[in-house]
Amino acid sequence: MPNDLRSTTPTPLTVGIPYRDEGQDFALLAGGLSQALDALPAEVLREVVFCVNGSPEGFDRHLEVLARESPLGHHGVRVITSAEGKLTAQQAIVDARLLAGYLAFVDSDVVLETNALHCLWDILESDSDCMVSYGQPVAVFPKTFNWVHLLLRTHYSLRERAYRRAYFHGRAFMVRHWFLEPPTSEQAQHSAPGKRLQLHKGPLVDDIVLSRIAVATWGPESIREVQEANVYFDPPDTLRGLYAAHLRVALELQRLDLLYPGHSHLQERVLTANWRPEAIQRFSRRLRLLHACYRLLEGSLRRAARIHVALVKAGLLNLDTLWVCIPGTKSFARHRNSWRSFRSDPCRPKPPEKS
Repeated sequence: MPNDLRSTTPTPLTVGIPYRDEGQDFALLAGGLSQALDALPAEVLREVVFCVNGSPEGFDRHLEVLARESPLGHHGVRVITSAEGKLTAQQAIVDARLLAGYLAFVDSDVVLETNALHCLWDILESDSDCMVSYGQPVAVFPKTFNWVHLLLRTHYSLRERAYRRAYFHGRAFMVRHWFLEPPTSEQAQHSAPGKRLQLHKGPLVDDIVLSRIAVATWGPESIREVQEANVYFDPPDTLRGLYAAHLRVALELQRLDLLYPGHSHLQERVLTANWRPEAIQRFSRRLRLLHACYRLLEGSLRRAARIHVALVKAGLLNLDTLWVCIPGTKSFARHRNSWRSFRSDPCRPKPPEKS
């Protein structure tokens, strides 16, 4: 039984948003986040911290003005800066926060359901066994589908039933406390493969490294998906974008095996998604066929990505090859009707003018 931690004093919440200027629609982020903050219990102290990284000089001041003039303005938003990198920005937010409580991190290109933060907060508040709660990813597709959209939509519609996933999704998650650990193997960073994989940069993908640390420390039960907390995102549109996403994962898994060798055994034993074909037998033959096509495509892309990473590790490919660069899906051109109210504020960031 979970240990109920509820007390008369609700735990404060810091919401951090690592922000790199990639043409995101700030109005959508601000509208969803503001409503999610307003839906928290009134007695919960909260703060919002944006951390600008990897952006043009002066963009932090521009973002500060946008945040102040957006629905987030009454939440006392602060904007800080850090060196480039999502994990670097998250660490800067941890160091700069004023409240000692839970930490939520939200990607800058998603839209939160109104109840998202409340649901994530409530799980941590009521269950001491949970160290990470994360929102359910909901892909937003265009009205006109291509075959990539069709297969991805099939995957996401059956994801809850067909798989048992140990990694959490990093688009919106909340942790009881910040538990990122430094790499345990410095020697690997100085080896030839380590230099090719740029291990000196440390871990790069937040949800993968934090999932491994959480499972190694507290077990897989410490991570909880909250299906009521929808997080809307823009999925890849092309085969290239889909491959780039798999390549990003394969690359980080190989890097983490070298940076944290004590966690490498968890991938096959615990963290590999558990396929449950019996759970989708009640669905139509057409849907099951589409899902089989997705699994075939996904397996092929994963194998290709592992080969790609092996070639990089062996020095036969450069890490900066074009394929490693993930095509951006930051524009979020696909809107839901319920988001129309967010569009009343002209909040789309633009690069600051050069003086």
